[in-house]
Amino acid sequence: KAQLMAKILNGARRDERVISALTSVKGGLKEPLRYVPKTETNGITSRDVNHLARTSFPLCMQRMHRKLNQDSHLRYWGRRTYGLFLKGIGLRLEEA
Repeated sequence: KAQLMAKILNGARRDERVISALTSVKGGLKEPLRYVPKTETNGITSRDVNHLARTSFPLCMQRMHRKLNQDSHLRYWGRRTYGLFLKGIGLRLEEA
């Protein structure tokens, strides 16, 4: 199995498609994601959400945040997913 894996990796290193894909991903990263650990004193508030959406949210949540701001509406599963995500990152239920 190790020899097979080594063969696959060597082939991938020489494949222009793989190199091109990795180069485009590397070029698309503008700045590193910032993560601030949750403590008692620095909980996330509703005022922080817009900034965090631009700098730290995963792409799917950035899109939901943008659509919510544009249309003031998300469908049921989008609302549910976005709300659970906000709860998961530390936003209090009263502020969500």
